[in-house]
Amino acid sequence: MTQNSKNEKKEKAVIVTQSEMENAFRSHNGFWAAYKGNPNHTHKMVLFYAVECGLKAYYMREKKFELSSAATDNEMSASAFSHRLNDLLTNLKITGNIPGITKNVDKPIVAQHLHAAWRYGKKLDEQEETLCIQSLTKILSDIKMKLALPGGIF
Repeated sequence: MTQNSKNEKKEKAVIVTQSEMENAFRSHNGFWAAYKGNPNHTHKMVLFYAVECGLKAYYMREKKFELSSAATDNEMSASAFSHRLNDLLTNLKITGNIPGITKNVDKPIVAQHLHAAWRYGKKLDEQEETLCIQSLTKILSDIKMKLALPGGIF
């Protein structure tokens, strides 16, 4: 990666506070909860974003970072994780893993790109997609419990 592309990437990042991240989590979670019985691609995409915001909010709380761009010598920023939810799960020592999609696609869709597949309406293998949704839903439930602890948002 060139220095210019690194600078361009930094310029594109939106910096949010921990409170804003938690509000986004609540909003996305509410949207998912209202439509989870019969979700379309948009609902599934918002589920992904709910989990992402919840994990990042929890990460920021655990690391005592007020801004998504905050980092230390030992800890990367919440923003630096991008959409790599499995890496966040590992860092936070939360049990779970979001699988990817391998069947009936030109090339495998890894977990961090599920949101894009849903955003663009990509037809996914139903069985594999169900496993992804189940994993995301379990993580969503786990993160809601963690954020409900003292000082939490629920």
